[in-house]
Amino acid sequence: MSITSQERVRIKELMISDPCVLSPPQSLEFILRKIRELPPGSNILEMGTFIGGSTCKFAQANPDIIIHSVDLNQYTTTPANYQQYLPHVQRHLHAPHLTTDDLSELQQMQTEDYPQIILHTGNSRSLGIQNFSLVYIDANHTAKEVFLDLNYAWNCIDEGSYIMGDDVNFATVYNAWNKFALVKNVELTIYGNRATKL
Repeated sequence: MSITSQERVRIKELMISDPCVLSPPQSLEFILRKIRELPPGSNILEMGTFIGGSTCKFAQANPDIIIHSVDLNQYTTTPANYQQYLPHVQRHLHAPHLTTDDLSELQQMQTEDYPQIILHTGNSRSLGIQNFSLVYIDANHTAKEVFLDLNYAWNCIDEGSYIMGDDVNFATVYNAWNKFALVKNVELTIYGNRATKL
């Protein structure tokens, strides 16, 4: 690990005041509005934790909900999958020396002070938990995997709940959401070029 104990304090303070999020602010605000409206005790599911920036934003927006966030966390076994996001993390944290080897520690640092966040490691569809008020999909971006995630989410939400996601500007992601909306005969809303909602 390349994070010194002194730097850990600085990075931790920065992540508490300004969580490291990859989504554009406008897209994130679209999702946070719905999260703020959820009643106490609501469960939400985030598919794709990465280092937990969005997870923390969700917790800050509504401290009375429970957030289950799941990721494969294969930072060291498949670093190429995370390499594209590393420059953003380095810039946000003013730490150009960070590597994919540091991502797991950053996730822990960023989420550990929120008791309502429950982290899971594994496939997004492996939880077996039901009754979610909101599911946020931002995991694997292939059309097949997004479609499978959407079907999983559909089967574990309460009536009147939301399925939301990011990166609809990827053709594969858009195609999966559009196909799912047609199959289920539900309304698909695209906010900007990044956020989606069913």
